[in-house]
Amino acid sequence: MVRLFFWMAFFPFACCNIHPYHEVPEGGIKCVQHDLRTPAGRVTVGCVEVCNAPSHIKVIPHKPPDCVTVAHDAWQYMKPRVNYTCELGACESDTCKPYELLIGCWRP
Repeated sequence: MVRLFFWMAFFPFACCNIHPYHEVPEGGIKCVQHDLRTPAGRVTVGCVEVCNAPSHIKVIPHKPPDCVTVAHDAWQYMKPRVNYTCELGACESDTCKPYELLIGCWRP
């Protein structure tokens, strides 16, 4: 009887991944804050870091004061040392609120 109860309790835990423990990627959680260069210096892309953590693990990033409203997905397709036009903004709770001020920017 005890064995039956044990297997009834353990089976969903082991086989169906229904447990409170979360797997961390091998090598730990790595976060990247992309940036672009401008004539005024470095500016970060967006207001949140891109992390390889599973979605259920919260990573508290460092928030920069200034940002450009370029999406992280778009950043990876920008060619290095090619001049683009970016919109400057300020970080307000994970979002880059635009200033409606355009500036030249490039990926290093």
